[in-house]
Amino acid sequence: AAAHVVIRLGEFFEFEQAITIPSSEMIYPVRWKATEKIPSGTTIYFHLHNHGFNSYRLSEIEVTPASSN
Repeated sequence: AAAHVVIRLGEFFEFEQAITIPSSEMIYPVRWKATEKIPSGTTIYFHLHNHGFNSYRLSEIEVTPASSN
């Protein structure tokens, strides 16, 4: 079986990962650089589809503004 995880920033970015279950604890770091300006207040979506009893954690989402150079 597999879990299905999706993180989306409005319509700008989508991260999608299938995770085999059961499995050992893992960390899935995601780094992404925007190619266009994302408006303040853009909704962040986190979707997890799972089968059975499993534990998941979304530890943080960090936004670093582009330099103004």
